[in-house]
Parts: sequence; structure tokens; C-alpha cells
Amino acid sequence: MRRGTLVTLVVGILVLVLLNGAESFAQKPMDNRISFTFSGPVTIPGATLPAGQYVFRIADNSHSTAQVTSADGKTSYSVFFVLRTERSDLPNDPEIHFMETPASMPRAVRAWWTTGERTGWEAVYPKEQAHLLAKGTNTAVLETSANEPLASPDAVEPPLEVATPSGGDAKLDSTNAPPTAGPAQKGSVTSIMPPAKP
Repeated sequence: MRRGTLVTLVVGILVLVLLNGAESFAQKPMDNRISFTFSGPVTIPGATLPAGQYVFRIADNSHSTAQVTSADGKTSYSVFFVLRTERSDLPNDPEIHFMETPASMPRAVRAWWTTGERTGWEAVYPKEQAHLLAKGTNTAVLETSANEPLASPDAVEPPLEVATPSGGDAKLDSTNAPPTAGPAQKGSVTSIMPPAKP
């Protein structure tokens, strides 16, 4: 009788541990899917999104590309390069930061973070789009040498540069890295959407 009680207790503990682990995994998918709902248009590398709900996810194993899809995952709006970025505090909720754009321009995504992570992802814009944003925001914007959004998340990352407000290009270094601070918005972790194919 004692042995049966012990076995039942051990099995019960294992079930609780497994359920708790599965719940944690469901809450934070490996590709860091985060859902953001925008009340107005928002610029991302390669596209401007109308108001609505979108999912941002890391699209490759090296964490150098991201993909933005519709909330149901059926439509891919853009695949683009990202650069890991650090912050000093731990966000309580997923958070996205925007560039300081004038009222005549849609908000432009600068970087985003998931719950409890100091490391986030900074958006890298195609060259032409980066120059328009740098001029409009009067601040540096991360850029790639390409003018088009990526065709696939497996693209080879080109050298990164910085588009300057004066219309020039500069090599990325610690002295000219764009700030990631800016207007912020909360989001939510999502685990139900299957990854969309770019």
C-alpha cells in the first residue's frame, strides 16, 4: 500500500512538472512570436502596414532575420534583417519601440523585445527606405545595401550601415548606432499561429 502511494505521488509530480513545462513552452515559442495591434499605419522594413493586428517573429536559426505576418499567419508582409540590441531593464510585457516620426509619416518600427528579455531585435531597413526615414526623423537608421525586402529568411546578411539624416551612409560602429529608445507600445506573446511561408 505504501509503495503504491509513493508511485502515485511520483507520477503526480511528474505530470505537474511536464504540464508546467508545456505551458511555459506554449507561452514563449522558440521563434519569439509577438502580436502587436496598431491603431494606425506602421512602417516596417519593406512595407507599410495598415491598422490591424500583426505577428512579429524571428524567421531563422541565427536570429538575423524577422518576418511580419497577419494575425492568422496566412499572409506574410515582409522578411527583413534584424540586429540584436540590448536594454538595461527587463520588460514585463512584449514591447515595440518606434522612431520619432513627424505627424505626416506613419510610425516606423525601431526595435522590439519579448517579456523578461534584455535582448531584443532592431529592424534593419533597405537602403532607400532607410534614407527616407533618416531624413524624416532626423536620426540615424540601420540599413542594408539592398533596396528590396528579403525573398527568404535564409538570405545572407550584407554589411550593415547607417543612413544619416544628411543623406549619407556611414559604417555602423558604437559612435553612430541609432538609439532604440522612442515611443513604445505593449504587445502579447502568441503561440497559436503556425509560421507563414515567405
